[in-house]
Amino acid sequence: MGIIVTGMHRSGTSLLTSILYKAGISPGEDAQFFSPRPDNPKGYYERKDVWEINEKILKAAQSKWYDILHFDPEKIEIPKETKKEIEKVVNKLNPSPWAIKDPRFSVTLSIWKEFIESPTVIWCIRNPLEVAISLNKRDRFPIQFSLALWHIYNLYLAETIEPEKTIIVDYLQMITAPEETITSLLEHIKSIEGTDIQEPKLSEIVDKTLYRSKILKKRLNRLISKNLKHSWESLSCNTLKRFPNPELSKLSFSEELILSEFPYFVRKIEELSEKISEQHKSYYTLYKLYKNQEKVNEELTNSIENYIAQIKRDYKLNEELMNLIKEKDKQLVELTKQLEKKSKESSSLLSIIDSKNKEIETLLANIKESHTHYKNLLNFYKLLEDKNTKFWEDYSKLMEYTSLKDKEIEKLLNKLKEIYSTLPAEFAKFFD
Repeated sequence: MGIIVTGMHRSGTSLLTSILYKAGISPGEDAQFFSPRPDNPKGYYERKDVWEINEKILKAAQSKWYDILHFDPEKIEIPKETKKEIEKVVNKLNPSPWAIKDPRFSVTLSIWKEFIESPTVIWCIRNPLEVAISLNKRDRFPIQFSLALWHIYNLYLAETIEPEKTIIVDYLQMITAPEETITSLLEHIKSIEGTDIQEPKLSEIVDKTLYRSKILKKRLNRLISKNLKHSWESLSCNTLKRFPNPELSKLSFSEELILSEFPYFVRKIEELSEKISEQHKSYYTLYKLYKNQEKVNEELTNSIENYIAQIKRDYKLNEELMNLIKEKDKQLVELTKQLEKKSKESSSLLSIIDSKNKEIETLLANIKESHTHYKNLLNFYKLLEDKNTKFWEDYSKLMEYTSLKDKEIEKLLNKLKEIYSTLPAEFAKFFD
């Protein structure tokens, strides 16, 4: 079994989905939801992957959730990657029963039905003026723009649903008669899907204080057009009171209403679609102008904030500079004192320098005189060196001559030894 919860934005789809999950219906495997925000403090109960896929489908049609007038499912070329992502989500929609929710299903449902066989659609309906006020508070949309958007969303959904597999739930009935509404809703789901569902504790789910854009019926009659009012009453569960069966008037949904009034409803909306289209174009133009002006205002605000921040930074910098100047002034006074002290010391040093200069002059004169003596010594040393060189040359010749004479004497001695070796022994002792 599979349930898709949808309807115009701000129509109670989050509240209804939370009821289904509390009743034991699964959001599917690996489901990750968006965190609660001030405009939806109880949480969105909206799968991130489903939201991303619907955004990609709208982008492929060059549309956005608030700009879907020319959205045509038959002309869209869905990227292969997006189709794979849809298949991946659908394959993980278990265990049964499961339910997924996104207001964008109002326009993208026909594409998802190629991958999900005959799902049960829960169509959340809310007073169009309450929706418009809620969108004005959250997104600053003009009231008439949001009314046209409400009409277009419901027109797309009416063209896509299967009446026998559709349940209409009125937001007002969920808030004002939650027990009766939820009991009837769950019983109707059981009758369509043939499965048992546990009934949740309503005190944990329905918070009437969050019904913050309430519009009385008299005010609705006064503020919206007859055509739009008729479309609202055709879908609103209050119209069930026109049926003779008293049990039907207690239900917060109406398959019988869809079966009986669906052809009339579609025909009536088709008659109004051209007028709404023109209105939507003008409102969308106004909305663009409004958004552009809002962007300009935002840029101006940012510029002013940046300018103020710069002034604060400059002021702080100037303050730091003044402190720095004061500090430098103190340092300058101290340096002046030190300079005066150094000046006195310099005077004493100049006297000492003059005295030292005189001593240096005397030393220079002595050095000059010493230099003269040194030159004389060098000349004497050179002369001495020349003499020494001559001495060593003479000495070398003398040594050579002595060596030569020693050799001659040695030869003479050897000859004498030979001569006296022939003499008698008594003469030999004279040569020992």
